[in-house]
Amino acid sequence: MFEPYYKTPSPLGMLVIEKLLLSDVIKETCIETIWHLEATTGDWTFNLSSALKYLWRLGQKDGATTESDIRKALVYLDWEFNQTDNPHLVRSLAIAISVARNIEDQLVKAN
Repeated sequence: MFEPYYKTPSPLGMLVIEKLLLSDVIKETCIETIWHLEATTGDWTFNLSSALKYLWRLGQKDGATTESDIRKALVYLDWEFNQTDNPHLVRSLAIAISVARNIEDQLVKAN
């Protein structure tokens, strides 16, 4: 039913996901986690779902590199950061963006 890369989160992506989520809720798959977050929080948006998707699969999807996935996630995180007025979400986003940028920097240095 779900693509294999959405079943098990990328360990590197989990570093950012843990900072992004307002709770420690991780369901069995990426899609189930998104559905749960949409149902239980009033702040879960398309941008956050898209960022979570890219972070979850970070470098695991055929044809997608870790670098391209982290950059795509950062675009959605930045968009959400600039659109939200929820102070708790702003804080979580700032931390998640910082961690994601550090990962991106390390990937660039490694290549």
